[in-house]
Amino acid sequence: MSAVLKGLSLCQYLEYKTKTGQRHEYSRGEVFAMVGSTPRHSLIATNFLGEARQRLLTKPCNAYNSDLRIKVNVSGLYTYPDASNVYGELQLDPDVPNTVLNPTVLVEVLSDSTAKYDRGEKAASYRTIPF
Repeated sequence: MSAVLKGLSLCQYLEYKTKTGQRHEYSRGEVFAMVGSTPRHSLIATNFLGEARQRLLTKPCNAYNSDLRIKVNVSGLYTYPDASNVYGELQLDPDVPNTVLNPTVLVEVLSDSTAKYDRGEKAASYRTIPF
C-alpha cells in the first residue's frame, strides 16, 4: 500500500479525516486510503460479525464492524479493521475521541491489493497489543 499523504502530524491527520469524511489509516506520519470493498469481502466480514455477535451474547464482550477506529499504542497505527471484538469495557484513547485501545480480536479480510501489508507490517503491529 502506498501513502496518499506523508509527513502529517496526528492532528493534521485527524483534521484531514474530518475534512474528507472518509476513513484513512495513519501510521508514523503517513496516511493511507481505505479502499472500497467487494461484495465478497463485505459478505465475509458480515458473516464473521454475525457469528461473533451470536457467540458473545452471554459474555462481557462485543463485536464491532469496520467503523470502529483502533489505535495500536506501540506502533502508533490508527486503523479500521474489518471487524473487531473487545472484551470488557472499552478503553478509549484520551487524545483521539472514539478510538479504542483494547481490542481482543482483530479481523482483516484479505484482498489482492492489501494482503502483503495486512499479513506483514499490519499483523506485526497488531501482535504488539497486550491482552
